Amino acid sequence: MPNQPVKVMRVYRRDLSGLLNDMTDQTQPFYLVEEETLWHPNCDVYETDQELVIKLDLAGISKDDINITFVPGAIAIRGSRMDNAGQDQKRFYHKIEITQGWFEKIIHLPETVSDKVKSSVYKDGMLDIRISKEKARTVEITIE
Repeated sequence: MPNQPVKVMRVYRRDLSGLLNDMTDQTQPFYLVEEETLWHPNCDVYETDQELVIKLDLAGISKDDINITFVPGAIAIRGSRMDNAGQDQKRFYHKIEITQGWFEKIIHLPETVSDKVKSSVYKDGMLDIRISKEKARTVEITIE
């Protein structure tokens, strides 16, 4: 019996950990499944010496359902992921973790990038956008 408190604490820790994971998941509650909700895909943004690289996780989305808009100072990626398979069948979900509906990701760009998008490639559910960097310019300012 001396190990009983340790077992009880392990159960409490496991239950609390599960509760916290459920609370912090980016899943939709069952009552929001049918509503139009805007979600934001995960992304990585990093720089190399020559370019700024943006990678977005867009698994299960058709290339035709992705729109990229480049404006000075920002890039916007918008689109939708819709699960239309089996709409004629009644479904009973046990768990819903794959976000559906319209998405948007707006990424503010540093001043070092140019307005030249070198490439945008969508492969294996990952969108890879590469933007050229400008060389820093030194400007002499005269005092009047």
